[in-house]
Amino acid sequence: MKRVLSAAVFIPIFVLVVAWGSAGAFFVLVAGAIGLGLWEFYDLIESWGTPVARGAGIVGGLSLATGLYLGRPGLVLAAVALVVLVPLCRFLVSRRANGKALVGSALTCFGAIYVAGLLGYVVLLRALPYGRRAVFLLVLMVWLHDTLAYYGGRAWGRRPLAPALSGGKTVEGTYIGLAGSLLGALVARLTFLPELGAVAVVVLGLAVGVAAELGDLAESLIKRSTGAKDSGWIVPGHGGILDRLDSLLFAAPCTYYGLLWVVGG
Repeated sequence: MKRVLSAAVFIPIFVLVVAWGSAGAFFVLVAGAIGLGLWEFYDLIESWGTPVARGAGIVGGLSLATGLYLGRPGLVLAAVALVVLVPLCRFLVSRRANGKALVGSALTCFGAIYVAGLLGYVVLLRALPYGRRAVFLLVLMVWLHDTLAYYGGRAWGRRPLAPALSGGKTVEGTYIGLAGSLLGALVARLTFLPELGAVAVVVLGLAVGVAAELGDLAESLIKRSTGAKDSGWIVPGHGGILDRLDSLLFAAPCTYYGLLWVVGG
């Protein structure tokens, strides 16, 4: 029930912003998700006993996304410099690192790139000439993949996919999830994105399905490494914002480059 209520709240907001909101409004939505995602990521790392430069990571991540939104490569590079230099300089004058300065600095930088860098591809998708439709394509493929993989795996799953990372994932659920991403690409072609050819539907649908599954497993790897069950609590029935965006993080760059190849920019 919590999953249904969460969807009833968040999906209409997302649809309204993408379909009728400005590019600026959409960026604010993405930036909010990036900020919350980075906060959760750094919470996971600190719960593991490793200090991070949280402020530098969040500011750097948001600056990176802003540079992508504004089309300012200089700002993107400045954000990278920020998340590399500031954590190292901070730990130079801090006793908090306790011998973990290198790991803390590296994970501060990794978090900014993992969350803001990958989610920033959604901003790049929105900037395409057919940007609204591109965003809907991405979300439709990922949503159908995750939904069908979850319920299909529960109904027919027998063989574990990666028991060390996620006990609930099955091989059968993975195949059903791939069918879901293919279905999403097909629905997009038949309704709002006719530029997708038949071959593009198959290639893009399968590629995004694989990327979404890997994104989910990658976040499970991070949680298991830090001993956490969920990345947070902000989304009722799902855990944290990263638990909702994990598939999207890997699928977004795949969709962006795939669309550039099959449709163009």
